[in-house]
Amino acid sequence: MQGDEAKPNSEGRSSRSIADDLVGWIDTGVVPVGTFFPTERELTAQFGVSRTTVRRALALLVEGGFAEGIANRGVVARSGRRHATKIIAFIDGSTVVLGRLFAQMSAALLERGYSLLHIDSSVLGVADALEYAVEKGAEAAFVWSFEGFPDPERTNRIASRLPIVALDHSIWRCPTDIVELDNHRMSFELVCHLAQAGRKRIAVTGMYDMLDVTHERFNGYMHGCFESGLQPHANDYLFFHTSGMPDYDLETLSRRLDEDDRPDALLVLQDQFVPEVAELVLGKGLRVPEDVAIVAIGDDVSVRIGGRELTAAHCDWDDFARLAIDRMMARLREPQGPPLRLLARHEILVRGTSLHSAANPVGDHDSFVAHNQRMRPSTPASTATSRPLSHRRRGPLL
Repeated sequence: MQGDEAKPNSEGRSSRSIADDLVGWIDTGVVPVGTFFPTERELTAQFGVSRTTVRRALALLVEGGFAEGIANRGVVARSGRRHATKIIAFIDGSTVVLGRLFAQMSAALLERGYSLLHIDSSVLGVADALEYAVEKGAEAAFVWSFEGFPDPERTNRIASRLPIVALDHSIWRCPTDIVELDNHRMSFELVCHLAQAGRKRIAVTGMYDMLDVTHERFNGYMHGCFESGLQPHANDYLFFHTSGMPDYDLETLSRRLDEDDRPDALLVLQDQFVPEVAELVLGKGLRVPEDVAIVAIGDDVSVRIGGRELTAAHCDWDDFARLAIDRMMARLREPQGPPLRLLARHEILVRGTSLHSAANPVGDHDSFVAHNQRMRPSTPASTATSRPLSHRRRGPLL
């Protein structure tokens, strides 16, 4: 929030943060709608701030429709203007995910009378983006978090008054509805496919970071190995990227491919890293899939290796968008209630990079990797795209 009400004072609390707490009292029934808040004197003692700070906090509640001042009696709780704007925020990191998914969800929400407002959180983080959504009058928010550890106190305070549906992965320590893919299952099924195709030494590569979606994919890899009677080896954990790294570090993967007991298959946890992996494999003089099979989670990067298409876990983004919108509409109708987790559909597309057949003969193109980014959602490392109706908060919140 801008203005003095959002600035921490010498007492350590801002009027805005106190106002958010008071809204939480309404939501949790501590101060039911239609009843009076404690007096300014009582609130001053409870929060340990000046009466001026408390007075500003109550004024913010009145401005937001969460309270009404009654002359000579006090301030009474109201329900707030929560469902008047018909604006839903779409908070993410401004990547290619905004292409198909945002456009599809925006069109579907327009049919329901809602406008989808994009807010870029890639610089400021989730908490600031959510506060900005409140400033802009959004009555709810979709959040595709690009921050591993957003401030749980701030995010939970906003979530207490603003329905949130997390997309792809959860918001750290902030329980909300979530629509995601079955990432564990996708990894598990790809590894089982490789094992059934006769692969004995399956390694995992790509990016490893703090997001739970990545952990689930790695756990699915481990589960698939054990289910297939294969023993995972620590020296087959061949990640070459993580959060904050400016460049890839392929040295470990490169050395491993030179060893006599090198992997005969690679599971790439994110499809956008397949070109780098494939080029490294082919640069070693190894053939795909004869020497090293390559599979990936995601079918959003169109890759051909030696004329062969990528075996991948394909994400049904149409189903994903439908589930997200249905969950948001249900949450707007019923703000209270336990968070729900919904899984979008996926399928395993078996292609030439994991199975050699007469339809994919070995030829002169084994050293060629062709790829392009499809207009589908992807993960945080994808190339950013611009789009209209986008709001990017400039500078820190005051």
